[in-house]
Amino acid sequence: MLAEGTQTYTLKSENRLNINGHRYNESQLAYIKAELAEMLYRFEYTNFKDTPTSFFNFDDHSQYSHIYGDYRNTNEANLTAKPSGKPFRHNTGGLAAALPVEAYARVQDPAIDYHSKAVKAQIEKLLLCECVDGHERTA
Repeated sequence: MLAEGTQTYTLKSENRLNINGHRYNESQLAYIKAELAEMLYRFEYTNFKDTPTSFFNFDDHSQYSHIYGDYRNTNEANLTAKPSGKPFRHNTGGLAAALPVEAYARVQDPAIDYHSKAVKAQIEKLLLCECVDGHERTA
């Protein structure tokens, strides 16, 4: 056990899941079930299996039972995914551009932009220099 002064907060011993369920009336709960059923199954908020987060009771599980708890698979896939190496681009068409089109590469790929500027500066420095490593420039 940690010393009292080093504890950030005290964990509650009782199960406090679904503690605010009483704040919703029947029509609100019915609306949530109708509109968010897929999400409720995906995050295990249904009675498909008896879990501590089961709150919404559905009579028929056939439509969404295949995605019950699927958030775990999504999380695992995102944690183990390898970057594609392709730069991600957004706002490349169909919307009014906030910046000139050529500026998006600079904004979205700052490392590439910095590198291209650094390389360009080195090339210009070499071209303007009359002497490189003690040798006169011949070009």
